[in-house]
Amino acid sequence: MIKVLIAEDEMLVRIGLKNSIDWQKFGMQVVADAPNGQLAWEAALNDQPDLVLTDIKMPAMDGLELITKMKESGSRAKFVILTAHEEFGLVRKALQLGVKDYLLKLKMSIEEIEALLDRLGKEINAEAKAGTAAGVEFAEDASARKQNLIRDYLFSGRYSETEFAALAARLNVRFRPERIVMAAMTIGKYERIETKLQDQHGSLIRFTVLNILEEVICGSGRVEAIHEKDERYILMFGFEGGEGDRYIYEAVEEKIGYVRHVIKTYLGSTTVFGLSSIGQGYSSMNRLYRECASILELLYFSGNDAVITWGARAPESAAERSRAKLRKMLTELDSLDERYRREVASGIDSLDEVSELRRGHIESLLIKWIHWPILHLEMFRNGADSRALACVKKIHGCATLDDAIEVFVSYIDEMKRDDSGAPRLSREIAEAVSFMENNYAEAISLHQVAEKVFLSPNYFSSLFKKELQISFVEYLNRIRIERAKELLVHTFIKSYEVAQRIGYADESYFGRVFKRETGMSPNAFRRRSVVQGQAVGHGDSQEEVR
Repeated sequence: MIKVLIAEDEMLVRIGLKNSIDWQKFGMQVVADAPNGQLAWEAALNDQPDLVLTDIKMPAMDGLELITKMKESGSRAKFVILTAHEEFGLVRKALQLGVKDYLLKLKMSIEEIEALLDRLGKEINAEAKAGTAAGVEFAEDASARKQNLIRDYLFSGRYSETEFAALAARLNVRFRPERIVMAAMTIGKYERIETKLQDQHGSLIRFTVLNILEEVICGSGRVEAIHEKDERYILMFGFEGGEGDRYIYEAVEEKIGYVRHVIKTYLGSTTVFGLSSIGQGYSSMNRLYRECASILELLYFSGNDAVITWGARAPESAAERSRAKLRKMLTELDSLDERYRREVASGIDSLDEVSELRRGHIESLLIKWIHWPILHLEMFRNGADSRALACVKKIHGCATLDDAIEVFVSYIDEMKRDDSGAPRLSREIAEAVSFMENNYAEAISLHQVAEKVFLSPNYFSSLFKKELQISFVEYLNRIRIERAKELLVHTFIKSYEVAQRIGYADESYFGRVFKRETGMSPNAFRRRSVVQGQAVGHGDSQEEVR
């Protein structure tokens, strides 16, 4: 029997549809009818309909959002929308979501409805008998759907605990909710693996690691693994209520031992693990994530190839360890310009003034040191800015301070090597870059900067692109987006205020540029950072939202 859900806020239309059609004639049964999208969504979770007839404009949740959420949850239902003439613009949007057809509420006849139901019933039955291309696709997508479900629950708060539990059961999420341990895993020397596998976007690494996790631990049940970002993965272990703490941690650590061995063998990389405490129920997952993420913050200072459990004693004096490692780095960087050496030494000394050292403090120093020689030592050569930005990305992706220092030293060595005998930027472009770095928050234009360095706009634009391998606008946008990231992570000011502070008068344009540069919207970037920031305590002071 084909299960049908009707979502319509106009009572007469809803009751009329339910009672005026001989549903059994088409092998169908109305399992639920709802006066708004939210109740329809809850019914969809419980009843898993095969066919949904839905209005577009409804209270609580509109039809488009209902369709989107059902598709994201893995539903294979067919959708028909009920609409009025004035909603036709929304109909086009619905059709883009894969809606099968639409009915005009003011003109639909019983004959038209029955003809549509007959056609859709045959499609649904044909797919079921074929066993179905759609079913095979669903099986292939099951892993991706579970990943998206868990990420949405952890990082965006899209689902309530009840909704998540229903979807987890439907998608056969393997870890039990009675007792949960979460592990955050970071892969060391990530940029080396990218180079080794020639995997610029990380898709091959992600596929390889998730396959390793599936083969080594997930296939045995009780465990799910998701990719969070770049080098980080999250593992969730579930146990029954009667199993003791000691047994649980021994079982988790045994599985982690397998993972570390296999990744070391096949990828040649060390791994860092942070284990949470033991939680009860899906509602504990956010807390468990914050715990294991905060442990990774500690492991950043302690080095590669380590496992620490929540509640274990933190490494002694992160600040002292960091200063010692950075001073050793400075000693080994011979033939540095004396001004640059003083700048680095001053940065290391500044760590004494930080009451609670965090990873963000170290990264800020390293990024400052990356850009300093370009701005102050006239190390302006072709591609210098692109290399600096690439190095910054690698720094953010490092699992430990040791890895970050190695990336930084490699960058300095490469810069010094290329600087010998390499063409420098012209005086005009060097001055332009310095002006842009110092005035990015103002409404500066190509014409203004060209005038500042006494060049015609056309010639300045051509020369800028030739020497830096990037256009004036792209360079300015990158400067601004880097500053925007800092504001989004370290303050609570609103998105439009961030846009204004970095030189964008139009918040929508800022959002488009930010997404193009980072792959996500400013709010999505902040939500992810807030979850991590709650664990690692980014920033000693936060500005209030006004």
